[in-house]
Amino acid sequence: MEQEAFRQLLVEQQQQLKTFAASLTRDAVEIADLCQETNFRALQNADKFEASTNIEGWLQTLMRHIFYNDFRRNRRLQQIKQQISGSPNVWVNGAQTDNSGQQPLTELEEKQTVQSAFHALPAKLRIPFVLYFHGHAYRDISRLIRKPMGTVKSRIFKAKRQLSKLLGRK
Repeated sequence: MEQEAFRQLLVEQQQQLKTFAASLTRDAVEIADLCQETNFRALQNADKFEASTNIEGWLQTLMRHIFYNDFRRNRRLQQIKQQISGSPNVWVNGAQTDNSGQQPLTELEEKQTVQSAFHALPAKLRIPFVLYFHGHAYRDISRLIRKPMGTVKSRIFKAKRQLSKLLGRK
């Protein structure tokens, strides 16, 4: 299919895309982002679209994949953030105490502890972990640091484990 004809079909589908995005999320900003990312990916993959294919279904499938991948990535990021910043402090009778019986850390001290633990990681673990933490997919990290995907996954796992040890968590 010619590029200009594909673009025209894409323009004609914008309202249907917005409606479908609204069925996935109720946030107006997320709807706009989802539509924009879908349009971008559709244009990137225009050569894979066959004229006999239902463009609305093709675009909706593309959008659904983008939405679910972002959802999974955000869920993983939240889990990592909780692991890194999770506090060992507990509340007892309205006062915050530490499980070890020591004085609780202030927010600044806790942040400094996390930062120093993070900087104690070797660069070969820290770099893939930072990229993963910021939402990059394993495949993208693999391309960026020019290492096999298995190596990337292993280094991220080791970074999480070392951070947990350095921070005194399981």
